[in-house]
Amino acid sequence: MITLLKFVDGTEIVGELVQNGDKIVISNPLQINYFVRTPASMPVVSLHRYMPFAGNTSFMFFKDHIINQVEPGDGIREYYTATLKDIIENTDPEINTSLLEKEGAMDSESSDVAQALIERMVKKPILN
Repeated sequence: MITLLKFVDGTEIVGELVQNGDKIVISNPLQINYFVRTPASMPVVSLHRYMPFAGNTSFMFFKDHIINQVEPGDGIREYYTATLKDIIENTDPEINTSLLEKEGAMDSESSDVAQALIERMVKKPILN
């Protein structure tokens, strides 16, 4: 079941609910980002991995850090599914390959990985 969480610090994530009890376990959580794109001043929503460099894809959250847990609307559910598929099939392999190729290197090209991640995080906003 896909669920939407809002934390006390204002962070919102959407992900697959694995366990719901004293602690909540979410698999493949994506953090929701809101920003305004200028010059049209259009609000934009994007999704990115909650912890993009973690070694696992499930995370435990304490209920006292969560303000609300709800079922997401159809639009964000579809956006989550499409974005997660793209991340798993394209973004993760690209970033991992780049990191492994550049392991230990600290040259001018090392910023390519960070730039690629930033571009992928903001590339596909679809909700205006």
